[in-house]
Amino acid sequence: MPSEFYFLSPTTPEEMLTLINRLDSKKSCGHDDILVHTLKLSKYLLALLLPNVINESIYDGVFPDNLKHR
Repeated sequence: MPSEFYFLSPTTPEEMLTLINRLDSKKSCGHDDILVHTLKLSKYLLALLLPNVINESIYDGVFPDNLKHR
């Protein structure tokens, strides 16, 4: 069985803001039950906090089980 390798780059607050701004406000919430409208209202706080969580996951090689979607 061939081994696959992936490279993940750290994210930034600017990238997070861009991604949140691109979300379609007319879409319903996903498996996390968070409305897009709520994400957009909180985007500046999320853009400061989420990159730290994401980057730590990348550096440590650990992804929280409760955030995994199957």
